[in-house]
Amino acid sequence: MITYNPDWGFRDRIKRYVEIADKTIIVDNGSVQDVSQYIPEGLNKHFIIVKSPQNRGIAWGLNQGVLYAKNHGFLYLLTFDQDSLPIREILNCYADVLRHVSDVGLIGTSFTEKKAIMPSHVTYRSQKTLITSGTLHPVTIFDEVGLYDEQLFIDSVDFDFVLRVKKKFHVLRVNEPLIYHELGLPVTKYGISSSNHNAIRRYYMARNHVLICRRYWKDYPMWVLKKTFMFCGSVIKLMVVEDNIKEKTFNTIRGLKDAFKLK
Repeated sequence: MITYNPDWGFRDRIKRYVEIADKTIIVDNGSVQDVSQYIPEGLNKHFIIVKSPQNRGIAWGLNQGVLYAKNHGFLYLLTFDQDSLPIREILNCYADVLRHVSDVGLIGTSFTEKKAIMPSHVTYRSQKTLITSGTLHPVTIFDEVGLYDEQLFIDSVDFDFVLRVKKKFHVLRVNEPLIYHELGLPVTKYGISSSNHNAIRRYYMARNHVLICRRYWKDYPMWVLKKTFMFCGSVIKLMVVEDNIKEKTFNTIRGLKDAFKLK
Protein backbone atom coordinates (compact mmCIF):
# COMPACT_ATOMS: atom_id res chain seq x y z
CA MET A 1 0.00 0.00 0.00
CA ILE A 2 1.37 3.39 -1.03
CA THR A 3 0.62 6.34 1.27
CA TYR A 4 0.93 10.09 0.94
CA ASN A 5 -0.59 12.22 3.70
CA PRO A 6 -3.50 9.81 4.40
CA ASP A 7 -6.54 11.02 6.32
CA TRP A 8 -7.30 9.64 9.78
CA GLY A 9 -9.86 7.25 8.32
CA PHE A 10 -6.84 5.31 7.10
CA ARG A 11 -6.37 4.08 10.69
CA ASP A 12 -9.67 2.22 10.49
CA ARG A 13 -9.22 0.99 6.92
CA ILE A 14 -5.89 -0.72 7.57
CA LYS A 15 -7.51 -3.00 10.15
CA ARG A 16 -9.11 -4.75 7.18
CA TYR A 17 -5.72 -5.68 5.72
CA VAL A 18 -4.83 -7.62 8.86
CA GLU A 19 -7.97 -9.69 8.20
CA ILE A 20 -6.80 -10.42 4.65
CA ALA A 21 -3.08 -11.15 4.98
CA ASP A 22 -0.48 -11.68 7.67
CA LYS A 23 1.84 -8.95 6.35
CA THR A 24 1.07 -5.53 4.91
CA ILE A 25 3.86 -3.42 3.41
CA ILE A 26 3.17 0.30 3.72
CA VAL A 27 5.41 2.44 1.53
CA ASP A 28 5.13 6.05 2.59
CA ASN A 29 6.03 8.71 0.03
CA GLY A 30 7.13 11.58 2.25
CA SER A 31 3.99 12.19 4.33
CA VAL A 32 4.12 15.05 6.83
CA GLN A 33 2.71 12.80 9.56
CA ASP A 34 4.60 9.67 10.63
CA VAL A 35 2.54 6.90 9.01
CA SER A 36 3.38 4.47 11.84
CA GLN A 37 1.05 6.52 14.08
CA TYR A 38 -1.90 5.26 12.05
CA ILE A 39 -1.31 1.62 12.97
CA PRO A 40 -3.75 0.53 15.73
CA GLU A 41 -2.18 -0.62 18.98
CA GLY A 42 -1.25 -4.28 19.04
CA LEU A 43 -1.16 -4.70 15.25
CA ASN A 44 2.40 -3.51 14.57
CA LYS A 45 3.71 -7.03 13.90
CA HIS A 46 1.51 -7.24 10.82
CA PHE A 47 3.03 -4.18 9.13
CA ILE A 48 6.30 -3.47 7.37
CA ILE A 49 6.88 0.26 6.84
CA VAL A 50 9.19 1.66 4.17
CA LYS A 51 9.65 5.43 4.35
CA SER A 52 10.91 7.95 1.84
CA PRO A 53 11.78 11.51 2.92
CA GLN A 54 10.19 12.80 -0.30
CA ASN A 55 7.46 11.83 -2.75
CA ARG A 56 9.12 9.51 -5.26
CA GLY A 57 5.90 8.59 -7.01
CA ILE A 58 3.48 5.66 -7.11
CA ALA A 59 5.73 3.49 -9.32
CA TRP A 60 8.67 3.77 -6.93
CA GLY A 61 6.40 2.89 -4.01
CA LEU A 62 4.97 -0.15 -5.78
CA ASN A 63 8.45 -1.36 -6.64
CA GLN A 64 9.52 -1.24 -2.99
CA GLY A 65 6.68 -3.64 -2.20
CA VAL A 66 7.58 -5.86 -5.14
CA LEU A 67 11.23 -6.08 -4.11
CA TYR A 68 10.31 -6.87 -0.50
CA ALA A 69 7.95 -9.64 -1.66
CA LYS A 70 10.59 -11.12 -3.99
CA ASN A 71 13.32 -11.00 -1.35
CA HIS A 72 11.16 -12.67 1.30
CA GLY A 73 9.75 -15.49 -0.78
CA PHE A 74 6.13 -14.35 -1.12
CA LEU A 75 4.19 -15.89 -3.99
CA TYR A 76 1.58 -13.16 -4.47
CA LEU A 77 1.37 -9.40 -3.96
CA LEU A 78 -1.92 -7.53 -3.54
CA THR A 79 -1.77 -3.76 -4.12
CA PHE A 80 -4.06 -1.04 -2.74
CA ASP A 81 -4.49 2.71 -2.64
CA GLN A 82 -4.67 4.33 0.78
CA ASP A 83 -8.35 5.26 0.37
CA SER A 84 -9.57 1.79 -0.68
CA LEU A 85 -11.43 -0.69 1.50
CA PRO A 86 -11.62 -4.27 0.16
CA ILE A 87 -14.02 -6.96 1.28
CA ARG A 88 -12.52 -9.50 3.69
CA GLU A 89 -13.00 -12.32 1.20
CA ILE A 90 -11.17 -10.71 -1.74
CA LEU A 91 -8.49 -13.43 -1.88
CA ASN A 92 -11.15 -16.15 -1.82
CA CYS A 93 -12.74 -14.51 -4.87
CA TYR A 94 -9.42 -14.39 -6.69
CA ALA A 95 -8.67 -18.00 -5.75
CA ASP A 96 -11.97 -18.91 -7.42
CA VAL A 97 -10.69 -17.40 -10.66
CA LEU A 98 -7.27 -19.04 -10.41
CA ARG A 99 -8.92 -22.45 -10.13
CA HIS A 100 -10.39 -21.97 -13.61
CA VAL A 101 -7.69 -20.11 -15.55
CA SER A 102 -3.96 -20.85 -15.95
CA ASP A 103 -1.15 -18.45 -16.93
CA VAL A 104 -2.76 -15.55 -15.09
CA GLY A 105 -0.55 -12.47 -14.88
CA LEU A 106 -2.91 -10.16 -13.00
CA ILE A 107 -6.36 -10.27 -11.45
CA GLY A 108 -8.10 -7.01 -10.61
CA THR A 109 -11.55 -5.88 -9.66
CA SER A 110 -14.14 -3.26 -10.39
CA PHE A 111 -14.97 -0.92 -7.53
CA THR A 112 -17.89 0.88 -5.95
CA GLU A 113 -18.28 4.21 -4.19
CA LYS A 114 -20.74 2.48 -1.88
CA LYS A 115 -20.02 -0.35 0.56
CA ALA A 116 -18.54 -3.38 -1.21
CA ILE A 117 -20.08 -6.73 -0.23
CA MET A 118 -19.20 -10.37 -0.86
CA PRO A 119 -20.84 -11.41 -4.16
CA SER A 120 -23.01 -14.52 -4.32
CA HIS A 121 -20.85 -15.73 -7.21
CA VAL A 122 -17.76 -14.45 -9.01
CA THR A 123 -17.65 -13.68 -12.73
CA TYR A 124 -14.69 -12.31 -14.63
CA ARG A 125 -13.48 -11.24 -18.06
CA SER A 126 -10.29 -10.45 -19.94
CA GLN A 127 -9.17 -6.85 -19.59
CA LYS A 128 -6.57 -4.53 -21.15
CA THR A 129 -6.23 -2.27 -18.11
CA LEU A 130 -6.83 -2.52 -14.37
CA ILE A 131 -6.71 -0.04 -11.53
CA THR A 132 -3.77 -0.64 -9.19
CA SER A 133 -5.97 -0.86 -6.12
CA GLY A 134 -7.13 -4.40 -5.50
CA THR A 135 -4.88 -6.07 -8.09
CA LEU A 136 -3.28 -9.43 -7.35
CA HIS A 137 0.22 -10.01 -8.79
CA PRO A 138 1.93 -13.40 -8.92
CA VAL A 139 5.46 -12.40 -7.90
CA THR A 140 7.01 -14.47 -10.71
CA ILE A 141 5.63 -12.13 -13.41
CA PHE A 142 8.16 -9.44 -12.50
CA ASP A 143 10.97 -11.67 -13.76
CA GLU A 144 9.20 -11.74 -17.13
CA VAL A 145 7.97 -8.13 -17.55
CA GLY A 146 10.13 -6.07 -15.21
CA LEU A 147 9.10 -3.61 -12.50
CA TYR A 148 6.74 -0.65 -12.62
CA ASP A 149 8.15 2.24 -14.67
CA GLU A 150 9.36 4.88 -12.22
CA GLN A 151 9.84 7.43 -15.02
CA LEU A 152 6.04 7.73 -15.21
CA PHE A 153 6.01 8.80 -11.54
CA ILE A 154 2.27 8.98 -10.84
CA ASP A 155 -0.02 8.83 -13.88
CA SER A 156 -0.63 5.90 -16.29
CA VAL A 157 1.67 3.72 -14.18
CA ASP A 158 -1.05 1.07 -14.07
CA PHE A 159 -1.81 1.30 -17.82
CA ASP A 160 1.82 0.76 -18.75
CA PHE A 161 2.39 -2.19 -16.44
CA VAL A 162 -0.85 -4.03 -17.27
CA LEU A 163 -0.32 -3.69 -21.02
CA ARG A 164 3.18 -5.15 -20.62
CA VAL A 165 1.80 -8.07 -18.63
CA LYS A 166 -0.98 -8.68 -21.16
CA LYS A 167 1.56 -9.39 -23.89
CA LYS A 168 2.63 -12.55 -22.01
CA PHE A 169 -0.16 -13.55 -19.59
CA HIS A 170 -3.89 -13.44 -19.02
CA VAL A 171 -5.13 -10.21 -17.43
CA LEU A 172 -8.52 -10.65 -15.78
CA ARG A 173 -10.97 -8.43 -13.92
CA VAL A 174 -13.68 -9.62 -11.55
CA ASN A 175 -16.92 -7.98 -12.64
CA GLU A 176 -18.37 -7.71 -9.15
CA PRO A 177 -16.93 -4.77 -7.12
CA LEU A 178 -14.68 -6.16 -4.38
CA ILE A 179 -13.43 -2.82 -3.05
CA TYR A 180 -14.82 0.51 -1.96
CA HIS A 181 -12.75 3.19 -3.66
CA GLU A 182 -13.03 6.99 -3.66
CA LEU A 183 -12.56 8.85 -6.94
CA GLY A 184 -11.24 12.08 -5.42
CA LEU A 185 -13.02 15.42 -5.64
CA PRO A 186 -14.52 15.88 -9.13
CA VAL A 187 -16.28 19.16 -9.88
CA THR A 188 -19.54 19.58 -11.83
CA LYS A 189 -20.75 22.64 -13.70
CA TYR A 190 -23.32 23.03 -16.49
CA GLY A 191 -24.10 19.34 -16.02
CA ILE A 192 -20.50 18.42 -16.95
CA SER A 193 -18.21 16.61 -14.51
CA SER A 194 -14.42 16.94 -14.55
CA SER A 195 -11.76 15.17 -12.48
CA ASN A 196 -10.41 18.39 -10.92
CA HIS A 197 -6.82 17.18 -10.71
CA ASN A 198 -4.25 19.77 -9.68
CA ALA A 199 -1.79 21.41 -12.09
CA ILE A 200 1.08 19.04 -11.28
CA ARG A 201 -1.09 15.99 -11.93
CA ARG A 202 -2.24 17.58 -15.20
CA TYR A 203 1.39 17.75 -16.31
CA TYR A 204 1.92 14.02 -15.75
CA MET A 205 -1.46 13.13 -17.27
CA ALA A 206 -0.47 14.89 -20.51
CA ARG A 207 3.17 13.79 -20.61
CA ASN A 208 2.46 10.17 -19.82
CA HIS A 209 -0.50 9.98 -22.20
CA VAL A 210 1.89 10.63 -25.08
CA LEU A 211 4.49 8.18 -23.73
CA ILE A 212 1.93 5.40 -23.37
CA CYS A 213 0.48 6.00 -26.83
CA ARG A 214 3.95 5.90 -28.38
CA ARG A 215 4.75 2.62 -26.63
CA TYR A 216 1.56 0.73 -27.41
CA TRP A 217 -0.11 2.11 -30.54
CA LYS A 218 1.13 -0.80 -32.65
CA ASP A 219 -0.01 -3.49 -30.20
CA TYR A 220 -3.29 -1.90 -29.10
CA PRO A 221 -4.31 0.69 -31.74
CA MET A 222 -8.02 0.87 -30.84
CA TRP A 223 -7.24 1.22 -27.14
CA VAL A 224 -4.81 4.06 -27.89
CA LEU A 225 -7.41 5.77 -30.10
CA LYS A 226 -10.04 5.51 -27.36
CA LYS A 227 -7.61 6.76 -24.73
CA THR A 228 -6.66 9.75 -26.90
CA PHE A 229 -10.32 10.62 -27.40
CA MET A 230 -10.89 10.50 -23.64
CA PHE A 231 -7.76 12.57 -22.96
CA CYS A 232 -8.89 15.29 -25.37
CA GLY A 233 -12.31 15.25 -23.74
CA SER A 234 -10.76 15.66 -20.30
CA VAL A 235 -8.82 18.74 -21.47
CA ILE A 236 -11.98 20.30 -22.90
CA LYS A 237 -13.88 19.63 -19.67
CA LEU A 238 -11.01 21.14 -17.69
CA MET A 239 -11.29 24.40 -19.61
CA VAL A 240 -15.09 24.52 -19.31
CA VAL A 241 -15.63 23.36 -15.73
CA GLU A 242 -12.60 23.74 -13.49
CA ASP A 243 -10.89 26.60 -11.67
CA ASN A 244 -7.23 27.57 -12.10
CA ILE A 245 -7.59 26.93 -15.84
CA LYS A 246 -4.54 28.95 -16.90
CA GLU A 247 -2.03 27.03 -14.75
CA LYS A 248 -3.58 23.63 -15.47
CA THR A 249 -3.65 24.28 -19.23
CA PHE A 250 -0.04 25.53 -19.15
CA ASN A 251 1.06 22.35 -17.34
CA THR A 252 -0.87 20.22 -19.84
CA ILE A 253 0.94 21.86 -22.76
CA ARG A 254 4.30 21.58 -20.95
CA GLY A 255 3.65 17.87 -20.34
CA LEU A 256 2.88 17.28 -24.01
CA LYS A 257 6.10 19.03 -25.05
CA ASP A 258 8.26 17.19 -22.52
CA ALA A 259 6.89 13.82 -23.64
CA PHE A 260 8.70 14.09 -26.96
CA LYS A 261 12.03 14.59 -25.16
CA LEU A 262 11.73 11.19 -23.47
CA LYS A 263 11.92 7.62 -24.74
